[in-house]
Amino acid sequence: MRITYALSLLIFTILSTTVHALEMNYSIGARVGVGIGSSATNPFVGIDPTTSQHQSPIISRPQGLLSNHVNGSIMLYGDIGFVNWFALTPEVLFFCGNKTIIGDVASAPLELFEAQLTFLSFEIDALAKFRYGWLFFGFGPGLAITTAPKFKNNSTLQNRYRDQTRARIDFIMAVDIGLNVPVDKNRHHHVTFNVRASTNITGMVGLNQADKRWNQSEQQSKDFQIRGVTAVRGSFYLGYMYQF
Repeated sequence: MRITYALSLLIFTILSTTVHALEMNYSIGARVGVGIGSSATNPFVGIDPTTSQHQSPIISRPQGLLSNHVNGSIMLYGDIGFVNWFALTPEVLFFCGNKTIIGDVASAPLELFEAQLTFLSFEIDALAKFRYGWLFFGFGPGLAITTAPKFKNNSTLQNRYRDQTRARIDFIMAVDIGLNVPVDKNRHHHVTFNVRASTNITGMVGLNQADKRWNQSEQQSKDFQIRGVTAVRGSFYLGYMYQF
């Protein structure tokens, strides 16, 4: 019993000393932002409206082409600081306004030419953040979760392709740079300004591979399912942070 107590006391002392030596500090914050993204869908097999059957992939390959759009977003995050100049920052973000347009003229008989597809997306990441005074810079990996695309303002197409739309999960890399400006003498409350960019690694690889399969006429590899991808995005944020 005494040995167990002694070990517990020793472990507690070591952890307390380590935490003190690391100058641990913690922050939480929220941001709202607006930015520009570039979204697309994979090529997919279309449905002939006259027969309600899937059209031969040889005739056309409808696809939401890479389209630039304005998106809004909300971010929640926390800084786990190990020293004054370094922190680990988990982030959760929500994006709306993702949009792409089907630009394949051959899809006109399918009533798909210039049809718009929209979807929502979430990003979860963990950044290594370096801090110097008010300035910070972070980068790290994460996941992008994209909801099943929907045809904008077109219930006919939405009902026709309802069973083909699917959600998607991808691997991303994110970069974040900005300022945490204290607004009180104790430096607990901060106004934050930052720019964040992310690149969808597996999403862009997947789009490239899908294009190659179609171009090589691999009929068995044609995709009936429709998935949205935001290849790259950049956003400006204004927010609030509280440092404990």
